[in-house]
Amino acid sequence: MAPSVILSLLRGETARCTSGEHIRDFLHVEDAASAVRAVSSSDFTGAINIGSGEPVKLRTIVEIIAGIVDARDRVVFAALPDKPSEPHLRVATYKSSRAV
Repeated sequence: MAPSVILSLLRGETARCTSGEHIRDFLHVEDAASAVRAVSSSDFTGAINIGSGEPVKLRTIVEIIAGIVDARDRVVFAALPDKPSEPHLRVATYKSSRAV
């Protein structure tokens, strides 16, 4: 999503987007790498979700990108249909079976 929006706007094109109402969990790549490193050197076993736990609408991310490149007027939301197969919410949550 973000790369196609960035490329369109930098080329001077209109970024055609879905509604932007889906909610995702974004994490800086250095934070993700640190988490993977920490998990790989721990004795923890089982499934681990790495994320910020902070819900963000895709629309918000697109608006931030458009603001940075001064192209808010070239973003069109709901120009593309939302995919019914995409879950509305995908955010990491903290659950632990171990006492802290």
